[in-house]
Amino acid sequence: MVRKMSFSNRLGLHYPFGPENYRTVDLQAWKPILAQVGAGWLVLETDSSRAIPEAFIRGLIESGVQPILHFKPALDPIPALRETEILLNAYAKWGLRYAILFDRPNTRSSWPPSGWTQNDLIERFLDRFLPLAEVGWQAGISPVFPPLEPGGSYWDTAFLRTSLEVLQRRKPELVRGGLALSAYAWTHGRSLNWGAGGPERWPAARPYLTPAGSQDQRGFRIFDWYRAVTQAVTGSDLPVLLLEAGSPGGGSVDARTAETLSRMLIREEVADPADPESTLEPLPDCIFGAALHLPGLPQEEEFLAITDALQKVRGEALAKSVTLSADRGHPIQHYMLLPYFEWGVSEWHLDAIKPFVRKYRPAVGFSIEEAALAESVTVIGNENEIPDGALEQLRQAGCKVERIAAHGTSLATLLAER
Repeated sequence: MVRKMSFSNRLGLHYPFGPENYRTVDLQAWKPILAQVGAGWLVLETDSSRAIPEAFIRGLIESGVQPILHFKPALDPIPALRETEILLNAYAKWGLRYAILFDRPNTRSSWPPSGWTQNDLIERFLDRFLPLAEVGWQAGISPVFPPLEPGGSYWDTAFLRTSLEVLQRRKPELVRGGLALSAYAWTHGRSLNWGAGGPERWPAARPYLTPAGSQDQRGFRIFDWYRAVTQAVTGSDLPVLLLEAGSPGGGSVDARTAETLSRMLIREEVADPADPESTLEPLPDCIFGAALHLPGLPQEEEFLAITDALQKVRGEALAKSVTLSADRGHPIQHYMLLPYFEWGVSEWHLDAIKPFVRKYRPAVGFSIEEAALAESVTVIGNENEIPDGALEQLRQAGCKVERIAAHGTSLATLLAER
């Protein structure tokens, strides 16, 4: 049985910037992007030397997006436990629920030369991983085993198998109740179906040897191979988070692949872009999310092409949900519909609704199609911002609709008094 993870959906993004770009202005620039594509979570990188600002973490969570922190400290010297413990406890209080600990420990470049050549590499790695994992787990943060280099200096499936065997011996309750895995789901320029079925379908594949006519884990379907390892060692699946999904070999994804993956994540049947006559195999339930790394900056052409493609898929899925929900009521109890402008989201709208959101916890968004799934809809904005025709569309969908057209401090006061 795979443990349930609390993402609203399986699509996520990588935040492409570093420590200097966790300002309020950066958060406000990314909120409408995340809302547009319907991303449920965002991967943030940190070396754990200092905290990402509380306002950035809480701001994401308040907008319905779950941050996942990817800690990338050096493996030597061993990270200072007390400093990281303080950070993880603070993040937990702010609402963080997932943390990936370290990055590619199966590569020679991740270790100093003397550290790589010593015996018991995996035991020594787990001496670093386990204390941080336990601190996070006790604070309420699910620890995520780090992504390995596909293939790698130490073959990744062998590294994972031994790691899980040691974890089973040293901390079995963590494996049973709190651990998740992550994987770099790069395509390596191959079909998204490469390696599908794992070692059961491709038994001739061996570490460092993939015979002609066979396939291995070095492709998007890396999770099929990791799943076979976890089932063999633990007897069940572990949740898996895919990072840089669909990228050729690290870095950004292209628009066509991004659209294909977003359709797979909502369980559509999709043709293989590399072979339109065949269908891509569906994602197993143990895949609780896939993060896409978008190219360039939000205003650039490649970036916009991908967000437009993701928005199209989301709109089609929501329209289908509206149709399906006609016979089974409204799956959302309360939705707060905000106006969305060409230049972005109004800051005072976001600030004004905070007390109301904290008190009543409605779903919040900018989509008429989403709002139509709700039993009750609170519309923020006047007729110029959200036309009466949109409200009538919601009423025809069976929603109870209330418009609040106040502005500025009057809006905040009115919402706070409810």
